[in-house]
Amino acid sequence: MSDSGKSLIDKYVDEYFTSLSKDLSDITDEKADIMIEVLEKMYAVMSKRKV
Repeated sequence: MSDSGKSLIDKYVDEYFTSLSKDLSDITDEKADIMIEVLEKMYAVMSKRKV
């Protein structure tokens, strides 16, 4: 990939995550911790299931 291409990707990735961060800024640390706990539990349950 060219330097120009890398620069373009870096620009859009930075813009994407900056926008995402603003959109999620109202999530408190407490809410994030709860979400992580729930996702870990879901993963533990789902990973033990057979298809």
